[in-house]
Amino acid sequence: TTVAEFFYLNGAGNDHAEAAIRAAGETGIGLILARTWMDAEYAPPQFRERIETAAERTRELQDRYPDAHVCVAPHSLHAASHQMIRAAAEFAADRDCMLHVHVAEAPYEGEQTRATYNRTPIQLLRDLGALSDRSVLIHAIYVDAADRELLARQGARVIHNPMTNQYLGDGICDVVALRKTGVLVGLGTDADVKPSILDEMRAAALLQKIKYLDAAALSAREAFAFGTAQGAEALAVAGGDLTVGMPADYVVLDASKIDDWSPAVNAVVYRGADGWVQATFVRGRRVYVGEPSAQARRAREETEAVAKRLCR
Repeated sequence: TTVAEFFYLNGAGNDHAEAAIRAAGETGIGLILARTWMDAEYAPPQFRERIETAAERTRELQDRYPDAHVCVAPHSLHAASHQMIRAAAEFAADRDCMLHVHVAEAPYEGEQTRATYNRTPIQLLRDLGALSDRSVLIHAIYVDAADRELLARQGARVIHNPMTNQYLGDGICDVVALRKTGVLVGLGTDADVKPSILDEMRAAALLQKIKYLDAAALSAREAFAFGTAQGAEALAVAGGDLTVGMPADYVVLDASKIDDWSPAVNAVVYRGADGWVQATFVRGRRVYVGEPSAQARRAREETEAVAKRLCR
């Protein structure tokens, strides 16, 4: 019912970001717009900005679209300069918003930061002022025990992307160890392998069983929580729980797909498919039933048309 979009196309201004915000409003989905900041020389012009420009444009979006949860997202230690990351952390504190950043996704990151700064990527984020309870770290695969303790002390959150991590050959994030250390974990999709939270739940559970050679390493219930209540908590938004005072955000699944003799959460995590979703409600309003809305179908058709033109 809610997505966090790590949005890149900011180099020419806010037009693309505003289009994404409007699209979310039209379809009824909840949106957290993690507005990317990038200033690396290798970044394409449509991604790259000066620090002052990125800050001003992000501020404009926050003021114009308060319901979009616009937050700051210095891309990574290799795509955003140290000055930009420091500025982003100061911006997040000043504007009371979250900070999203890709970190420790591949071994080379740690090799580079240790060789140059005698720091792990996590330690370097801390030194730059970008590791706090506002920090949402994407990937965090290559972290050691000391890093995990540091993450827990600082209150940083980790978003685990098991499908993309497999697709890119990144590695397996040890979410069991992160949770034991007290780090809050949520699920994300990262790349467009197949943006399904059900697939991410399944992959999260199965990969930990393989990593630990233990079928009980991560249960279906724990993986389900990563994609619902804990995911919302990791993003610092209300949701993931049907209790008094929480937003009425929920989906209706086809109960005929769930066997009476099997725990429902096991069926959803290990066998669930997008086709099981019969309806979606956001803040009590039905935004999907049976099949995609006219707006969603039109958006898909337009996107496919653009993709075909680009592939010619």
